[in-house]
This record gives sequence, structure tokens and C-alpha cells, in this order.
Amino acid sequence: MVGSYVVVWQGQTKSPSANIVSSHTLELTMDDYVTHRGSYKVGSDTTDLEVKKFYISDSKNNSDLAKGANDKIKDEIVKYINDNKQQIMANVLMEELSYATNRHNSYASSAGIKYTFNFPATTKEELFEYVDDIGIIAFVQGISIGNKYLNTKSYGVSKLELTTRYYFSIPSENSKYNMNLYHKDTKCLEYLVSQTNDITPSYVLTKQQAASASIDLKSQRVSGFYPCPICKP
Repeated sequence: MVGSYVVVWQGQTKSPSANIVSSHTLELTMDDYVTHRGSYKVGSDTTDLEVKKFYISDSKNNSDLAKGANDKIKDEIVKYINDNKQQIMANVLMEELSYATNRHNSYASSAGIKYTFNFPATTKEELFEYVDDIGIIAFVQGISIGNKYLNTKSYGVSKLELTTRYYFSIPSENSKYNMNLYHKDTKCLEYLVSQTNDITPSYVLTKQQAASASIDLKSQRVSGFYPCPICKP
């Protein structure tokens, strides 16, 4: 799935009043791994950005999300993408299906077929289910029933069972335990009051990896993580 956005801001340039404009295109996946393409324009000078693949939460590699802007703008973009990714993917899915439907109708009309295929009604919840899971959409179209035609759809889904993730946290002034921990749930009370931003990677997939992990925290290497006494991973 592909989504696009544009960032415009006042930057430190030879002309203080000049806008800096960066345009971005993201290829989204069901987790936060993306392929980023973009360009960076100051005045009349435009530079294409290198194509990069990274995790949105990876603070060491996600700077191109707001090329040249400050960290506050970048953090706002990261939050917006995470909050709206599911809706963006659902919108793209509908656009693709609508395009396919219109193309089919155009082909049918040129072949002398007299019915028009109307895309069956789809709820927001169904669209989100299409995005979140792996499935197949099948369409039944143009079955004659009296003086009308039947257009319907069927969706078969294979529910994805997410692999258990073990999330890292660093103690903060509000933490109950003054130690580096890993958790099985981001809703864990200790995780919620600990430092969890700017950790790369933010999680791993096995206990063995969690116990032996070394993570990056604002360009510092941190190791030595223990199972959380509260959520007990």
C-alpha cells in the first residue's frame, strides 16, 4: 500500500523567508516497516532523496520522514502515520478496487455487455479487516435475476496470529523498578511509566533475544534486560 504527504516549513536558508518543501511517498506494510521515497526542495533547487527502507519507530534511520525539519515535526509525522495508517491503507484498497470496477465496466461495455457492475457495499469495519489480515476477495457479478442482476462479494480471511513481542523499557523517575526490563504487553503498568521512546529496536520476538539484547537509546548502546516482575513475560 502506498501513501503520500508533503511537509512545508520555514528553514535556515540563504533566504530566511524561503519555504523548504519536502515531498514523501511511503510504501506501507501491516507493521511499521516502510519503503520511503521523496524529494527535498529549497527555493528552486530540488534534490531527490535516496530510497530507504526502515521501521517508522527507528529514530536512527527515520529522519528522512521530515528531511531538514526538526525532531518535533518528525515526531508529529510519525504519530500521524501510526494513527492513520490503517485508514490510509483502507482508502488505497478502495481506490484500487474502484479503478478495477470501472475498468471492468468499460471493457464490458465495449464488448456489448448490457449490465453495469456496481461494487458491493462495504463497511469501514470490513475494510479494516481486509487490511489487517490475509485474505481473498471474490466477486459474483451479473447473474440475471428477473429483470435485475446480482452483484455480490465474498471475503475469505486467514486471521493473523501475531507473534509474541517482547518490548524494552528503560527506568524513569516514575518506574517502580530501577532496571532495564522487557515486557510482553505495552499495557503493562511498569512499561507505561518507563522510558520507551527512541529505543531501537523497540521489541524482539523471543525471550532469548530479549535477555541478550543490546539496544540503541539516543545513540547510546544499552544492554542487560530482565523480565518485568509485573507482566511476567
